[in-house]
Amino acid sequence: MSCSSCVGRVEKALSAVLGASETHVNLVSRSTNCEMRNPTRSTAVLCP
Repeated sequence: MSCSSCVGRVEKALSAVLGASETHVNLVSRSTNCEMRNPTRSTAVLCP
């Protein structure tokens, strides 16, 4: 990720994951946080 446009695309892609209710992407720290409504997959599958 190198721009705020990338942040929007990453947030949109993460929101498309089944069960994701909220996503937050931080460009400066290059990190993300996803809140799952009803987790259906383990985080190991989503973030290997």
